[in-house]
Amino acid sequence: MIEGISKGQSMPEKPYYYPQETMSVFRVVGSQTQEFLSRIVTADISSLAQFQHTLSNILTIKGKLIAFFHLIQDEGAYWILVDREMKQPLKDQLEKYIITEDVAIEEHPHMKIASFFGKEQVASLSDAAFDKTLIFSREKIGSHVVAWVWGPEQDLYEFCESFGQKMTPDQYEDQRIFLSIPRWGIDVSSEHMPFELEYLEPATSTKKGCYPGQETVSRLEGRGRNVNKKLFQVIFPRSSSSIELPVELHSEQGVVGTLTSVSHHDCSEGKVLALAWVHRKAFEQNWWIQNKDQKIQIERYTK
Repeated sequence: MIEGISKGQSMPEKPYYYPQETMSVFRVVGSQTQEFLSRIVTADISSLAQFQHTLSNILTIKGKLIAFFHLIQDEGAYWILVDREMKQPLKDQLEKYIITEDVAIEEHPHMKIASFFGKEQVASLSDAAFDKTLIFSREKIGSHVVAWVWGPEQDLYEFCESFGQKMTPDQYEDQRIFLSIPRWGIDVSSEHMPFELEYLEPATSTKKGCYPGQETVSRLEGRGRNVNKKLFQVIFPRSSSSIELPVELHSEQGVVGTLTSVSHHDCSEGKVLALAWVHRKAFEQNWWIQNKDQKIQIERYTK
């Protein structure tokens, strides 16, 4: 699998891109923006350079997720890219904490977002994006790079068509699963904590100043991030019949988790990649799912 595209394909000269039509853009501005956000978000934003990206969360007092989002510094203001399912809860939480600070939230409904994939290919996109008055930032996910580009709809789509190769929805879903990016309402919800998901762990600072939920985060850090369940990448043989998600994950102890997302294409010969929640008691056990009359063995995927 190459950056989540079907195994065996060579990477095209143009990077793959996907229009993020379910995401929204807004910006937090004002002379006290950094101080304000630092008291609320889980990421340490104190040293972000111009157009530098960080993933962040906003948590409840008990450390549960309200939203996770992309945060990019721009001359003292901060762009936020967030899935629409999480936009209003995130915006409500930010507005709740604006009391006397010189801070405002700007809506940018005319702006659209696209993400580009391919470590080498996205490296040369930034100058071209800025030439078109688009905004560009890179997200690192392990050894992989995702380029985020956003701006006026027409400019963005002209840029995408000139410099990228559009992914199908199925290809993007494979890419998302390959990078362990959770989807709100499918793989993750307000019942989860950031240390339960590998993708969200870097978004959660254990060293910066106070933010809602930090006490819970600190306790978990002190216990070695020993959480009750985790979202794993798993791999299993492709079933002869479709799998209706979510589906229960079993071990010899009974039901120990849930399979939430499955790739559309094979990541290796005859096998598909998926995301699954697994309870701590079963981390070291054998897993399977029951799909109609077929028992399918599940293995943890290691890159």
